[in-house]
Amino acid sequence: MEIVLVIIAAAVIYYLYTTFQNYLKNPLNQNPQNTNAKKDDYEEYTDPYVEEDPMTKLRASEYGVLIALLGKLSQVDGRASKLEDALAKKAIKYILEDKLDLTQYELDELRNSYLEIYNTPGPSTVEDLSEQYLTLTKGEYRKRIKVVELLFAMGYADGILDAKEKDMIIDIAAVFEIENDDFNKMYDDFEASYKDTKKPSMQEALEFLALDSNYTQKDLDGAYDTKLDSINHNILNAKNFNKSYMENDGQSIIMLEESYKLLDNTLKTSTKEDQTDTESKKDPISNTSDNIKLLEPAN
Repeated sequence: MEIVLVIIAAAVIYYLYTTFQNYLKNPLNQNPQNTNAKKDDYEEYTDPYVEEDPMTKLRASEYGVLIALLGKLSQVDGRASKLEDALAKKAIKYILEDKLDLTQYELDELRNSYLEIYNTPGPSTVEDLSEQYLTLTKGEYRKRIKVVELLFAMGYADGILDAKEKDMIIDIAAVFEIENDDFNKMYDDFEASYKDTKKPSMQEALEFLALDSNYTQKDLDGAYDTKLDSINHNILNAKNFNKSYMENDGQSIIMLEESYKLLDNTLKTSTKEDQTDTESKKDPISNTSDNIKLLEPAN
């Protein structure tokens, strides 16, 4: 019996020894299912220390998504008016005011990046961007209302809310979970204000923009920018969340746009008339010269 136990023990030891030797010779072939699983895990591994592209990160931020929405709205009717671009740039200016830790160079770079997002909002749909903004502003309902007000201001920038602009703003407000009463009040306020817009006289427009009657195009554009800068309804500032845009700076924005359009059209008309007068003065001289040649005796 003892001999049998010794033989069995020797056999077990030999088996274990043989198995161990095979493992040492080719350990990578052991348990192929686990090996494949490890390989797959490694292939899907993403290095957390690889820095994300700065522009991609900016586009995914709260302000990046906001500026992209403004860009989408400005392009929905195929064109962006002067005031639309100006309001977007003003929003970017307000964003940069909070970046107190950045150098002037960094602020300029960030401004250019936001302008790039505005001009090329990317392939994301308006609905996707709106959902992103909703997620990024959870618990900030009043802020989303102010954004919708800004969208209305941009939509009415040329004096008329285009049907495509209107539909886009409605879609954004729905995703933003804006209550019907709040949305209807904004819509009614803007519609009434632009419907009852009083066109300024030439003198009123000049006084509003602090110009004299001999203004140039450069003077007009400079006065426009200066006046717009003086209108400080910062929608991103929490202290303005409960203030109505139209009841505060909305009327000034309307007056600014109407004054600019009047003075710009007047300037262009005046320039065209001057060109016509100059051309008409040249023609008689040319005709007289031709007549004189006709009266010359033939040789």
